[in-house]
Amino acid sequence: MSASDCMPEGLVYDAGLSGCETSFKLLWSLAAFNLLSAVLSLFFGHDAIRRHIPSCSSSNEWKPWSSIVLTMIHPLAMALATITIRVNGFKPDIFLVFAIWTMRPRMTATPIWFLVSNCSRRTRNPYLWTFKDNIVEETILNIFSLPFAILFIVNRHDSQQGWCADSSDYLAFWDAFYIIAAAGVISLALLVCMALHYCCHSGRKYVPVPHNNMPVLSRFWKWTLIVAGFNMLVAFAGQWLLWGAFITNAGTDFCPGSLVGESATWAVALLTIALGRPLIGGPGGA
Repeated sequence: MSASDCMPEGLVYDAGLSGCETSFKLLWSLAAFNLLSAVLSLFFGHDAIRRHIPSCSSSNEWKPWSSIVLTMIHPLAMALATITIRVNGFKPDIFLVFAIWTMRPRMTATPIWFLVSNCSRRTRNPYLWTFKDNIVEETILNIFSLPFAILFIVNRHDSQQGWCADSSDYLAFWDAFYIIAAAGVISLALLVCMALHYCCHSGRKYVPVPHNNMPVLSRFWKWTLIVAGFNMLVAFAGQWLLWGAFITNAGTDFCPGSLVGESATWAVALLTIALGRPLIGGPGGA
């Protein structure tokens, strides 16, 4: 019995395919996606850059619409990645592959900015507009992955639970679903709080008056950033634990048809999101 026997049935597919990418290459590609996301967010997320990009709706008050609209790009990229993964004779279960893509490691630069800005005791930050966009985006995505995580928790698709239960890799893989589900529950509560806060302050300027052209976080957004930042780090840890254990144990039984195609799909999606934020809505030039 191999380690891949402990992975969910439907995600692994022993077809004896040749040319399968190694686990190292697959994990490296996931790390590259995260690095690309952070670099794009750091560049296009700075207020100085966003103010110079033509926007459909510029204002001095942050609104969540750009982040909500662009969040829908993620499920589209997941669907394309699911299709691409099956183009070379690798025939896993489409639904399960899509489900696992909803829990791919996502590391926006928001937690990094949060830690840096707090360690330096700064009260003003040129990324505050993008902070809020990232928080809304990641919160929705965590909620989106919640039912899929619960599905895996309730229905363990492996056929050798007794033997696999002695494997630390098996336990780490399934424990990751609990971490992701917990992050999803916290995100759900956070989204309710943000929605209520936005509705209660609709029509009023609840973003504090900028000081020296550098907006300052309100008390509500300070607490939101703290909770969301740490929740995103927890979710990120769970996502890496999940994918690391899965890819390492599945080996060549997880054989994406085209790593180049997968990389291109996510690169285009991440670039579209990074450019789309300032195009749909951004800080006013004043």
